[in-house]
Amino acid sequence: MRKIILGVVISIIITSNCSSQDFYSGIQTVNYNKNIYVGVGLGVGIFNPGDVNDYINTQFEDYYIDEGIEEIVINYNAKFSLNFSVKTNIYLSFFIEGAWAPKWIYGEDEFYFSYTKIAPGFAPKFYFPFASGRHSFFLSPGVTYNKLKFEEYSASNFGGKLQGGVSLRFREVKLQPYGAINIVKANTERNLNKFELNYTDFQIGVEFLF
Repeated sequence: MRKIILGVVISIIITSNCSSQDFYSGIQTVNYNKNIYVGVGLGVGIFNPGDVNDYINTQFEDYYIDEGIEEIVINYNAKFSLNFSVKTNIYLSFFIEGAWAPKWIYGEDEFYFSYTKIAPGFAPKFYFPFASGRHSFFLSPGVTYNKLKFEEYSASNFGGKLQGGVSLRFREVKLQPYGAINIVKANTERNLNKFELNYTDFQIGVEFLF
């Protein structure tokens, strides 16, 4: 009797496991994605461009500021991308990003500084479906070529980007809130003085793919 009960229990466990595997296997084979997506996105970044902030601080060492701080700490960015399917749940993304970090200083007079970045790049994007397979987590390591400008200083250099987030699919549109780390530095000189343009930041934002 015990052997029969044990055999039944083992059979139930094996059958349940097989059914469960078949169920999740079925989920994984469902492909809700199109072959090509166009993407537009907006985001905000937090950073500390050392030499840029030192330059601003030097300009206002003896200047009384009515409100705010001298340092640039926030940048605003926009992105356009073309995303091509190369395999199920793997896309190759070609994109261009623009970032703008403005700074207004108010005192006896008003002063304005602008620190900008233009960065074309590419990145594979790996999707990891969950739940019904309609939504996914994603991870995207990429390479960028960055053109940086602040006042009379400008420089270009390659950089890296690591982005991750959640892809929420609604009919033919994907909503992708994300977080990203951008590693961007370039050096230039003026009057024999080295000046580093640093746009390394932590970024959060959202991208729409359609």
